[in-house]
Amino acid sequence: MTAKRSKKLTLDEVKAALAEVARVGRLFIEGDECRKMYTADSQAFMSGDDLNFDAGVSSPIKKHLLRLEQLCRIPCSTTLWRRRPDRPECGEAHLFGSVRSFDAAKSPPNRGYQLQKMSRELKRVFLEGKPAWKTIDSRPGAELLIDRGLFLPTMEVNPNPTVQYFVPVLDSMGEVAAALEVFTIASRE
Repeated sequence: MTAKRSKKLTLDEVKAALAEVARVGRLFIEGDECRKMYTADSQAFMSGDDLNFDAGVSSPIKKHLLRLEQLCRIPCSTTLWRRRPDRPECGEAHLFGSVRSFDAAKSPPNRGYQLQKMSRELKRVFLEGKPAWKTIDSRPGAELLIDRGLFLPTMEVNPNPTVQYFVPVLDSMGEVAAALEVFTIASRE
């Protein structure tokens, strides 16, 4: 891990590394499978007790997310997003890689879970089928992720911005079935 951090990267180099992971992820994560991750009775769950993953479908996808993180030349994490079938204006974190996305719901499903409207970036992915970047200066919780090793020294950045890249995952009909997010924290340390 120390070899990866020996040189400070530019923000463009960070983005290029995340984009490469997203490109590979789109090849290996199948949109048709993303649509089948939940059992039929929990497609529109609203509390933790109603959530039921189909392990035969979701476990291989989770493994893909974790492998993508290992493929990247910089420390990163991944999240798979879905557009709610019952509330199409809302986006929801579908499955996490090793670290929870900043944009995921703040409360667990069984503790007052509230659906979030799709962010501008998720709208671009789900409604236009185009990738989207999001870079936000220092966020609450960034220190925890830095402590877990999800950061890299980067030149030309304000303290600890998160850099997120969202790309569409297509099904066999060419429709956007999910959004793959790849993210890291670019640190001035």
